[in-house]
Amino acid sequence: VVRLLLEVGEANADELNTRKETALMQASVKGHKEVVRLLLKEGKANANASNNHQWTSLMCASIGGHVEVVKLLLKEGKANANASDKDQRTALIHASAEGHEEVVRLLLQEGKADADKSDTDKWTALMWASSKGHKDVVRLLLKEGKANANASNTDQETALMYASAKCHLEVVRLLLKEGKAN
Repeated sequence: VVRLLLEVGEANADELNTRKETALMQASVKGHKEVVRLLLKEGKANANASNNHQWTSLMCASIGGHVEVVKLLLKEGKANANASDKDQRTALIHASAEGHEEVVRLLLQEGKADADKSDTDKWTALMWASSKGHKDVVRLLLKEGKANANASNTDQETALMYASAKCHLEVVRLLLKEGKAN
């Protein structure tokens, strides 16, 4: 159906609904890889358009852990991995908070995401992953992203403090050993 609408020329891939969402955003959030591919290729959809919350298609796919969609958006859509939403959260921050290891890997390697970029409260991807106990994501952020384990947020709290408060023992070990947290 999407192909037919694009071929007939009646469909605008970047048309917005009342929430400023595009068809690409809606396909990305649901993980519809083939629709995303079609919208990028034939519809020439803008992968960097953002909605009312300033979420991009890449953020939508990253939150959902849709690895193949993230790949397409980075490679074919030339999505900006360092774009941020209204809270200054990036796709990497969102994926890290949700514990989506493969998405985090793609964002760091293919998207060249900045592992130390922080949100409005100065929370980094490492802080989010540490606070939620996502040890594999923490390991990846430290090794691949070279994340700063000693960065602090607006409350002067670090990833180590959050992992310790939530009793995420494996994350505490990683931060001390791999991240050389103070």
